[in-house]
Amino acid sequence: MTDDQLNFSINTAADDPDRMYIRRRLREWTRNEAAGFPPRAESPLTIVVKDEQGKFVGGMWGEAFLGCLDIYFLWVEQEYRGCGVGSRIMQMAEKLAKEKGCSILKLDTFNFQAPDFYKKLGFTEFGRVSYYPGGPVKCFFQKKI
Repeated sequence: MTDDQLNFSINTAADDPDRMYIRRRLREWTRNEAAGFPPRAESPLTIVVKDEQGKFVGGMWGEAFLGCLDIYFLWVEQEYRGCGVGSRIMQMAEKLAKEKGCSILKLDTFNFQAPDFYKKLGFTEFGRVSYYPGGPVKCFFQKKI
């Protein structure tokens, strides 16, 4: 097949339905290829913390897949930082990951965000990517549970 027989397109919209199709197809293929691995739960995970008035305090979202909980985002509002909210969210995530059959947690953070926070929680750094000299560094962490 040649390029003139195909239609290549670019879409930068966050709600592009093809994004989910690509993800779904890759997951289907991965499940089939990993069929020999012990079965593990696959599920999204969101933890939300709100105050008594229902105001958002913090939260995390990630996904369990093939025995690993990928933590995509963790956010705690500024006024609640240092009060244990983030640590409690991560403890809950770890507990739920174990219940889902996960044996590892994985996440990334920039060097100006929270690498020390994750180290304090027992995560170990396993890689870094520098975007440009003197610029931000993305740090990759894991925690075996």
